[in-house]
Amino acid sequence: MENVLSQITSTTLGDQDRVETVIHDPALQTWLLNPRFGALLVHGNGRRHDAMAPTSVACALLIHVFSKKLHFPTLYWFCGLHASGLHGNPLGMLRGLISQLLCLSCCRCSPDDQDGLDTQDVKKLLRLFQKLLRRSDSQLPVICILDGLSFYETRHQSDGLGKIVKELADVARSDPPRLILLLTSPIRTNFVSVQREIAERLTVAEIPDHVSGAKQGLNSRRIMSFTEKRARRLSESLELRRNTR
Repeated sequence: MENVLSQITSTTLGDQDRVETVIHDPALQTWLLNPRFGALLVHGNGRRHDAMAPTSVACALLIHVFSKKLHFPTLYWFCGLHASGLHGNPLGMLRGLISQLLCLSCCRCSPDDQDGLDTQDVKKLLRLFQKLLRRSDSQLPVICILDGLSFYETRHQSDGLGKIVKELADVARSDPPRLILLLTSPIRTNFVSVQREIAERLTVAEIPDHVSGAKQGLNSRRIMSFTEKRARRLSESLELRRNTR
């Protein structure tokens, strides 16, 4: 996440305008305000399939606000930055999320949980993820942000990715919410948003192909302040729901 944020000033002014467009997208703003929104998929619709796309920068800004400013338990994965190597696949992503969950102070775990990471069975990993999520003693839901899904939409990886997204989207629809899920892709996904049993669980936001902007550079401090205000309202909404139960 810090690596992505450090690259903001090296991106083009046009891409920086796209970051602002992503952050201000009405669907994303609704997601920020409504803990029962479910899973949101944002298509960046950029011209390039980049690991450091405007959607990635927007995700990094959101992660910073949720984890550093508001102290929400936060999980994240940048698929474009993990597109190769041992962890460059949907199973590696899921293991990464579980490892982050195991490190959260709100999550009670046992030695058996750590051993469960070695399995190659996606269903067993998903069961472990859900078990750990249920054990969380946090008063806040877990924020989960997965960027660059299109990097895992290959012939050998799409099926595993679909199973994971479908399961996470179902968890995001639970009441009370235990998981608040944001998915992004620099380009339009050709599997996740097309497979009916997955697509029906998602709200999809499309960033326009052409974005008009001032091309004066991204004011990340202003964007973070704006996002933090919206996210605080989410926190207040969750607190209100707890107090009225």
